[in-house]
This record gives sequence, C-alpha cells and structure tokens, in this order.
Amino acid sequence: MIKRQRCCLIGIFLAFLVCLGFSAPGEDVKIRVENGVTVVYNPKTPSPLPGTKTKLVLGEELAIGRIQPLFSDLVDMAVDDRGEVYALDRKEAEVSVFTSQGVLVRTIGKKGQGPGELQGPREIRITPQQEIMITDGSARQLVFFTIQGQFLRNVSTARLQFFNRPRADSRGDIVADVSIVDQEYMAQLKKLGPSLEPKFTISTVALLKYPNFNPFFPRFTYETGKDDIIIWGLPTKYEIQIWSREGKPLRKVVKDYDPVMITEDEKHEKTKDLITSGINIVWPKSHDPYDFLFLDDEGRIFVRTYEKLKDGKIFYHDVFDNEGRYIARVVLPTRSYVWKKGLLYTIEEDEEGYRSIKVYRSAWE
Repeated sequence: MIKRQRCCLIGIFLAFLVCLGFSAPGEDVKIRVENGVTVVYNPKTPSPLPGTKTKLVLGEELAIGRIQPLFSDLVDMAVDDRGEVYALDRKEAEVSVFTSQGVLVRTIGKKGQGPGELQGPREIRITPQQEIMITDGSARQLVFFTIQGQFLRNVSTARLQFFNRPRADSRGDIVADVSIVDQEYMAQLKKLGPSLEPKFTISTVALLKYPNFNPFFPRFTYETGKDDIIIWGLPTKYEIQIWSREGKPLRKVVKDYDPVMITEDEKHEKTKDLITSGINIVWPKSHDPYDFLFLDDEGRIFVRTYEKLKDGKIFYHDVFDNEGRYIARVVLPTRSYVWKKGLLYTIEEDEEGYRSIKVYRSAWE
C-alpha cells in the first residue's frame, strides 16, 4: 500500500511538472528562404505567436500491468485507430492486445522460426494500411499481421547490414536507418520500397573511423507525418529537416541552444559494460544538441534534449509547431511512444524494474 501511495504521489508530481510550459516571449524567430528551402531560425527561448497555446497538461487515465506485472520484457507498444493497445514482449516473443480500458483480449505471434513466429522482436508499429509491422532483429526480417492477428508476410532485412526503426507511409514505403559499420561508421537514412528495395538516400554521414569510438555516437531520428512528409535529423547539429515523400527538402528548423556537458558519472555508465580493448575512446565535451524527436497527433514536433530536472531522470523537451516555430519547453514523465487522439501512451519502469504501459489525457492551454 505504501508503494502504491508513493507511485500515486510521484504521478501527481509528474503531472504538475508537465503543466510547466516555458513560453515567455524571447527573441524573434527569423524565417528565410535559402536555396528554395524555408529555414526557420529559433532563439534559445520559446517565441510563440500571440494566441498560441503553450502549456501542456497531462492527466493519467490508465495503467496496464502496474499493479500485477504482466510482461517479461516489454520493449515497445503501438495503438490502433480504435484505441486498442499492442504491447510487444521481447522475451515471450508475442504481442498482447488490450482494449482501450486495459482488458486483455488476445495475443499475437509466438516464439519460433515458422511463418508468423518471432525470435527477437524489438519494435512494433501500426502502419497507415492498418497492418501490424514487427521488426524482428534476431530473424532479420519484418513480420506483418492483420489487426486481428492473422499472419500476412515476412520481408527479409538480411541484405542490409543494419536495419533500425522502420517507419511506413501511406504507400507502403519505409524510412529506416540502414547504417553501415566497418572500418568507418557510415550513418545512413534511406527511403525504401515495400519490399525494402532502395528508392533514395536521405542522408549519409561518415563518422569516426576504427579504432576510434565515441560512446555517445549520434544516430538518425525521424518520423513520417501528414502527407507522408519525412521529419528527420542527425543530432550533431540542432537542425530538423522536413522533406516531401519524394525526397524534396521543404523546410529546415534551426535552434540556438546551450551545450550540456557530459559528466564523469555518464562516462562511467557508458563504459562499465563496454569492451575497450583495441579501441580508442573519444569523449566529446558535451552532448549532442538533442537526443531524438517525435510527433504528437496534431503535428507538433517534440525534441528531447539532454537537459534534465535535478533528479536526473526527467528530461526537458523543446516543442515546435508544424511550421517549425519554437513554442514551448516542457517536461514529460518518460520517453514518448504513441500520441493518438489526445492520448499519450508511454512505457514506464518502477523502482523494482517492472515495466507497465501508462495512458495520459493531454490538453494544451
């Protein structure tokens, strides 16, 4: 009972923190056209237009698996248009499906090597075609099911050295990180067809060469949005690119920022399980400008920075409207997973290491 009361108090505290939006007008936003692309230059502090809602308020509505642990290794989740929640358990190699009220109604998949079976799933998405797409890293394939759970097809990723975080659009095309690690680390972001045939390269960047290694190496972060636009960035700079589905640059969002220094504790945490023999660790002085980005259901771009509250666990997020203007700075209780129809769905971990799904009602004021 004491633990539940403590969790409740923590939830109330987080809800209060999320209500804090730092939106006092700062320097003016500068918008220019450079080489045919609209570039939005944002200052360090939010600068919303008059009348813009800049305070985010969250209230917890539902928790799945918090009171009694339901998952062995909950790694990802997805939500369909009916509000049903799809929880991906890596250890059990299955998907548990819950109603919008949190009632378990069915499971999808099982461990194995046959059609519709999973070996080491790590990510799940509901595609615009309303299919379930699971990235099975161990089997090196994408596995597709209907919403009801019938197996549809496998798509092999074996010809791609690395294949991470696929995002499907309305045509069935896929944006994915297909980086190459050899003597030189080549960060690559590509647009692929439904069978993972190459369509075009969004960006390729050469990073450190072996034996040099940066434990904080940057990775592409990206999402697909309305009209299949591609919102992406490589966080070596505070820049966010917005491209058309055909690969035409439409808009670039730039923001001024104060670097966050890397601490000795962070270095220790990064290297405690790292085999360092034969490599030369290159420590940057500061973190990248940001960690990753995601979208809410109204097209706002949330960018998680490396700035934290004093507890060291809760991160600040910069919020941009769909035009690229910096409108607010908020804190969120954890990494966001899905934002749909005014609800924010997250995976959160308690003090004992058990993970559960939480659902928050969101509103802007």
